[in-house]
Amino acid sequence: MKPKFVFAASIDLTSVCNLDCRHCYLEKRSDRDLSDSQWIERIESLKREHPLLLHAVWFGGEPLLRRKLLVELLSRFRYNSVFSNGLLPLSGLPENCAVQISIDGTEKIHDFIRGEWTFRKTIANMLSAPENRYAVSFTINRFNADCIEETVEFFARPDAPKILGIHFNFHTCRDVSDIFGIEDVKRQEVLDLMEKLHAKHRDLLFITPTMIRDLRPTPRIYTKNCPFNTGFMVSIDSMGNRKTPCWYGESRCEDCGCCLAYEYSPKNLFHPQAAWKLARLFANSR
Repeated sequence: MKPKFVFAASIDLTSVCNLDCRHCYLEKRSDRDLSDSQWIERIESLKREHPLLLHAVWFGGEPLLRRKLLVELLSRFRYNSVFSNGLLPLSGLPENCAVQISIDGTEKIHDFIRGEWTFRKTIANMLSAPENRYAVSFTINRFNADCIEETVEFFARPDAPKILGIHFNFHTCRDVSDIFGIEDVKRQEVLDLMEKLHAKHRDLLFITPTMIRDLRPTPRIYTKNCPFNTGFMVSIDSMGNRKTPCWYGESRCEDCGCCLAYEYSPKNLFHPQAAWKLARLFANSR
């Protein structure tokens, strides 16, 4: 059953990025972005259409490349999540915003996916940021599935950047030829590891036992209550158009491992475990 209101929206603020990551599916073209004034008008229109829209999730490209506009638009929503590669200044964002920084494994693996020196630059930038409003977003794929534990232990160290926690997603394939996809057997191994890591680092990992259970490859029940499929959440591309089926655009739903599909689904949004995860993420947001 479709919900009576849209609670959240994912928004591609720009298609432009300062990196060229191996796994990225977006074509980087500034002529496919709305202007500042067009974006302000589009967001106001979106809020009129969905008056109970409380939460915006900002993607790119790299949304911080349009920092001035982003700050302006953050004020339109009660809660905001900004997904960033962490290479641009992180401080000075409004208090109603939590930043999720993409880290794709150890230095060697992260740099293989995102480019040389990006790991050290991102970590240095996180260490210099004064606010403790940052989480790590780790997207699991065939190249980094074997360095998950090492990455978790890195952020558990006292000299690591102080973060709110680590989100985990599985790479969602665009088609069957996507080389970053992970096979079911490996996916199961990863989830078995997640159970052990959760027991050891409960306060560091945003993943929950229920989420681990639902992510298992058989049976595939993870996307049954996806907020995009139920209408609880909408997705907008960099031209302001509605994007379907979700923020990935064309993708294989059966391979989905996106944390949004769990955290913002009508079934799970008010589940104690999911509510606990979101409360931690926005603990410092007002």
